[in-house]
Amino acid sequence: MIFREHCLVFFLFMLCNLTVMIDSLRTRIVKTAVVNFAPSIKQHHVFVIEQYNRILYTVDFSPLDQSNPRTLADLVLGQDVPSEVRVKFISGVDFYDDDGIVEQWLTKPCVSHGSSLLPILRTWQNSTMNLYTHNCQHFSAFMSSYNNNIK
Repeated sequence: MIFREHCLVFFLFMLCNLTVMIDSLRTRIVKTAVVNFAPSIKQHHVFVIEQYNRILYTVDFSPLDQSNPRTLADLVLGQDVPSEVRVKFISGVDFYDDDGIVEQWLTKPCVSHGSSLLPILRTWQNSTMNLYTHNCQHFSAFMSSYNNNIK
């Protein structure tokens, strides 16, 4: 009898902690400028993740060497270009502060092993980007559906 009570208490404790862990994950998409010379064209999606109401990081899918005019031309022409998944930690910014998140996202370095942080990113790492069929908006939709499957 005592053994069953201890098991029940342990089970309820684990269930409560699991609920807290799942409920403490919040995500959203922040739209940013595609190119620096046209900051009002906000079509690039950055996926923002907050864990435990304090750990905030961004994940995005972007072409390598995006400042190269040839890369931009290839994208517009529908060509595949080498891409990367970038993960950056953001500190001291509220989850809903778009300007603060974007400001740090532009200046912070990438985390070196983003796929170890989120193993699901391995499917997108070292792939190519295509402006029309495999881009940052497809990536953010993928991340959103992945997040919904977790919850």
